[in-house]
Amino acid sequence: MRKLKTSIFGYPIYTVTTTYHYRKVGVPTVFEELLMSLAAEFPQLKQKSIGQIAKVLKLEPTFIRHTLSTMKDIGMINLDDTENLEELAIANLTLTDTGKQFYQSKKVPGRRRTAITEFYFNPVSQKYDKLNKASKIDISFEQSLFSIDETLLPTLSRNEVESQQWFDSDVALEDNGITHYIEQENFQSVPVTLSLDDNFHLQLDSSDKLFNEWIKTRSSDILETNILKPLLSAPNKILNEHIIELENSDNYEILSLVLADQKSDLTKVENTITVQLLDAQNIAKNIPALILSSNSTNAALEGKHLSIPNPLSINDSITQLFFQFNSDNIFIEEVGSLLCYFDHQPYHLPVKRLSKQQGNWIINLPTFISPNNDTLIFLANFIQEDVLLAKLPIMNVSQAVQFHKDVVKTWNKEFMPKLWTEKISPISNEKELQEFIEYFNHASLSLKQITNELQFSLFDLGIKNSKSPIRKIVELVELFDMYDSLKLLDFEHWDLKIINLDTLNKIQYWQNACDKLRINYPNFYSQTLQQFSEKLLTWEQKIRKIFKLQQSKFAILDTNFIRKYSEKLPEIQTTHTVILPKVVLSELDFQKEKNRKEIDNVKEELNQHNILHERELKVIGGFTEKIKAMNSSITTVEDELAELKKKLKGLVEEERNNGKE
Repeated sequence: MRKLKTSIFGYPIYTVTTTYHYRKVGVPTVFEELLMSLAAEFPQLKQKSIGQIAKVLKLEPTFIRHTLSTMKDIGMINLDDTENLEELAIANLTLTDTGKQFYQSKKVPGRRRTAITEFYFNPVSQKYDKLNKASKIDISFEQSLFSIDETLLPTLSRNEVESQQWFDSDVALEDNGITHYIEQENFQSVPVTLSLDDNFHLQLDSSDKLFNEWIKTRSSDILETNILKPLLSAPNKILNEHIIELENSDNYEILSLVLADQKSDLTKVENTITVQLLDAQNIAKNIPALILSSNSTNAALEGKHLSIPNPLSINDSITQLFFQFNSDNIFIEEVGSLLCYFDHQPYHLPVKRLSKQQGNWIINLPTFISPNNDTLIFLANFIQEDVLLAKLPIMNVSQAVQFHKDVVKTWNKEFMPKLWTEKISPISNEKELQEFIEYFNHASLSLKQITNELQFSLFDLGIKNSKSPIRKIVELVELFDMYDSLKLLDFEHWDLKIINLDTLNKIQYWQNACDKLRINYPNFYSQTLQQFSEKLLTWEQKIRKIFKLQQSKFAILDTNFIRKYSEKLPEIQTTHTVILPKVVLSELDFQKEKNRKEIDNVKEELNQHNILHERELKVIGGFTEKIKAMNSSITTVEDELAELKKKLKGLVEEERNNGKE
């Protein structure tokens, strides 16, 4: 089931102004009870007058007259004259039906009163209902569809009596005491949904259960006239005067089906390209789009919009077109009349249909079969890099760089296929080489991609600038690394530190590398490269000649070996020719001078130590004399102290003797 549209309808709600006529019921007075008794009972007194009865009972006639008048007003008695009591026979005093009712209940109604209450009559439920404030109503029903049955109102109003504030147990309605005044001032809002099932049958229903029952009980003519046609009024205005019939087919998949005035669900066509069919069709600049223009002769790219010549006439029913380059699907939005059924009868439904169909004729247009540069930039966002690469023409480096920049500017994405360099013509100058390294640093650069003219100057340019992009050419990376090492050789003077097997191997490797380049890339072998190679060769030959003339073995000793194993030198001299590099001799001289300075420093420190020692001895001698003097003083004090103790002991003995006497 596909929901096409939901609108808010409003049906009339009637305001029923109800007037209640009622009286308060109370206990009858003595006079009222007497008169009701005379009218209902005592047939033997029928011929008597009320005046006679009053005289016998000694009742004031004024009270009787007042009571009769009140009872007549409230409809309890049937009586014409209430003034002439003498001529008023009891036989003429009769109770009305109301009077009989009250007489039996020993009650009597009071004065007449009224109360006014508003009720809201719902013609769908045929009941009084609460008034709900209607939401925004799209369509209002004709009042004639919802007429009010006034015969129901008295019963409905009477059923509401007990809910009124003025009502209590002492209230009694008068006969025919309910009147009504009817107005149509309000509407009840209800949603109505139009749906289409899989068999293209239209259905109407409402989420409001009460109104949904009303729909089910109406004839198809009423529903078509009052619901279906109003629902489709706006969609029908969208269609052209010449209604285009849309075919029902199983050859495509319906993605969205809505009424003609609504928007299709475009979430089903995400990641697609929009095709502008008409100049009036406005497509945002940030959305990729294909513009079918009758004024275009060649494909032209403006932002993310590619304008191409319009290849054919588009069906008038088509309002939007979408496609993908990587699929055979095309997505078409059409507006027209779709044959459906309502109540099993044919019905032309104004719809907007979005479908997915097979046969993507757009990707087979000449524009994309033989694309120009603008088309290729446009395609860069939608097809795989290797597929686009196959469509690209051969470009020079500047053209390739510009194409890359255009892709980045248009789509904010890099275009760097792995085999990009296959579409770039040989590099002819250093500027192009620099551009290649800067923009295509992911790709390896070979001498095969460089013209013969430029190859001849590569070595010279590379040695002038250690940061030159030339040094990143695959065949030259190791060559320049070796050059940076070998150029440090002093071809005029020998440095025994670098005269070793590793250096000779590097030279041999250099010569092999140069021979290989000479064979494979003869245009690369410049005069500068040849001169440097010849210097290396001459230097190597001299070294090998010198070492070849000497029959004995050579021992090149370093400083550490001489210092640690000097006792082995005589033994080594018997089997080897000892070579002491100049740097070793310098280091030994330096070490000897260093040792001499260290000895002088130690002697100076020892001399300073002796001076300090003599000073310390003099100080110690002074301390010794002072100690001797202090010892002498201590001895004297000790002697004096012993003498005092002796005298003190004598005094104590003397005191003891005196005490005994």
